[in-house]
Amino acid sequence: MDDEIKERDELTAVIIADSFTRSFWPITNDMPKVLMPMCNIPLIEYTIELVIRNHIKKIILFCCSQAQKIVEYIQLQKYRQVSIQCICRPSCASLGDVIRELDSRKFLRNDFLIIFGDTVGNANLKEAIEHHRNLRKADKEYILTVVFSEVSIDSSLRIEEEQSIVILEGPRILQFDGIMKKRKITLNSNVKFKELKEFEIRNDLVESGVLICSPEIMEYFSGEFDYHSLRDHLMRDLLTSEIYSVKCSAYVLPKHSYLHRVQVPKTYDAVSVDMMNRWLYPICLDANLFPPSTPSTYTSSRNNLYKETGVQVSRTAKIESPAVIGAKTVIHDETIISMSSIGRNCIIGSGCKISGSYIWNDVIIGKNCQITHALICNGVTIGDNCVINSGSIISTNIKLKNSLIIEEFSRISLYKYNQDDEIYQLCNDDSELGKGYIYDVQLENSLHGINKQLLRKQSIGAVVINICNAEAEDSPLSDSSPSDSENERIDDNDKFMPKEKFIDEVKNLVAEMVERDETVESIQIEVNSIKFSQNKDFMECISGILAGLIESSGPKLSLHFEKWTELLGKYACSDLEKKFMLKELERLMTGRPEQGQFHLVVKEIYSADVIDGDCILTWNEECTSDVFKGLMKQFVEWLEEDEEEEEDED
Repeated sequence: MDDEIKERDELTAVIIADSFTRSFWPITNDMPKVLMPMCNIPLIEYTIELVIRNHIKKIILFCCSQAQKIVEYIQLQKYRQVSIQCICRPSCASLGDVIRELDSRKFLRNDFLIIFGDTVGNANLKEAIEHHRNLRKADKEYILTVVFSEVSIDSSLRIEEEQSIVILEGPRILQFDGIMKKRKITLNSNVKFKELKEFEIRNDLVESGVLICSPEIMEYFSGEFDYHSLRDHLMRDLLTSEIYSVKCSAYVLPKHSYLHRVQVPKTYDAVSVDMMNRWLYPICLDANLFPPSTPSTYTSSRNNLYKETGVQVSRTAKIESPAVIGAKTVIHDETIISMSSIGRNCIIGSGCKISGSYIWNDVIIGKNCQITHALICNGVTIGDNCVINSGSIISTNIKLKNSLIIEEFSRISLYKYNQDDEIYQLCNDDSELGKGYIYDVQLENSLHGINKQLLRKQSIGAVVINICNAEAEDSPLSDSSPSDSENERIDDNDKFMPKEKFIDEVKNLVAEMVERDETVESIQIEVNSIKFSQNKDFMECISGILAGLIESSGPKLSLHFEKWTELLGKYACSDLEKKFMLKELERLMTGRPEQGQFHLVVKEIYSADVIDGDCILTWNEECTSDVFKGLMKQFVEWLEEDEEEEEDED
């Protein structure tokens, strides 16, 4: 009897190792999407870790495109905490096909989870599972729970093609429709909304990539072979039908939980940045959790700079965090890398500037290259003086000549369209680029409906790019490609909010979160979100944070800073930023009632190792205010004596 109860309570997770889209094409012609590295770790590892963290012991890994490569990878890992059974069905082209195949095998007799293999997160699904089971106990007609993440409408984690409206009566889903290109929503005619006392309309919910299913759901997919999508096919019919009486529920994850899909390059970019900024804690890079066969070897330093063993960085190179550098990578003189992930065994030449980009393994980049918001795949060689512009994807084993300028949203691969056979064919001949061809977006538009505007909206760096085109975003997505004329280009100075407005935004944000007693990590996450979307530097963040801390303090300013100084340490990394912080603190406190506590605040910042004695002494030499120099006199004298003692000891 106990064994039967245990078997009934045990859940199986069905991981679908395919998204059935072409959003990462042509990369996915060379490797399965779930094996694409994110911060140098295959996507599938994050999904399997999510399952393991939720104490699920059995996984059915459903492989479609390039199934054999996925199976070979899984066999190498030898997972101990979970058993994985692989099913290979290359002919499956949708979620509906997968569920029909599972139904034909008849081995899922209890509740089970469906998780897409590009799902990344730290969410505890225990409450969601209990929510589903409790509903089932009370009403057997509940056959499905959709797990949603609550995401603001302008978040980089949303994509326009997946925008939805969800109408709820308590946990029950009354309506679930896509709203792309729609200016109004018609309520389901079979739901008597007038008879309901209360219902809720939500457009801030995004499917997290997790579904909690009862076995009965498979009957509906098997009975209707034209069901391929959950929202647009199955749920549309179930919720509008006057025949079916089954019910679907929604579970909205708590705000502190993180669970999102990497569906397009834009969300790949957003989730990667969140991973580097530790939004997924305790799943973080320096935990070195995966993969089991060859665990990563990351160590982290302040402000989220992660490096593996064997990394060589020139003294004159500059790496601005957050950033990830893989094992045995060499970075030469005068190179600047910011908010980027660099793979293993890479060589980056001198004088390069790499920003907001993702470089995979075994990549060679020549001298003086500029790479902005781009994805560079395994084995790529880039010549000297090349410029790779925003949204570009350079697929596997490409070799680019010197001095090339790759236009925005270009995709380059070894595949060239063969008009005779009407297929993309692998070609190793040299082209005007070197070894590789510009992917034909117009042809993709005619074959698969993928136009340049869609690429723009789904590209890496789309957060920054979309700010430039805010007015265009208000209108529904057009089916036609936009013009390439120069009047589309907007001056860099007009892309982002002014410095003063940004500082004011950060000030208000910090003051509000401090008053709510949020954690330092939570505040850092929110500040970073604004910083990166507005392309601001650490000094501007420091100005806003200082203003916010002063704004939210009571009369005892120094005690307030004792608690929150750690936040400043996240942004004052270089000597220049530390000196700026002291000058800015002096400016902000001038004339305030708390002005007399300046020296006490500086002591707190010093005690927290955010600034050192040399920084304070330099500030003292440059300070022109007799008031502040007087307040700091005793502390400065102590620092000078301490410095003299250290020199005598030497």
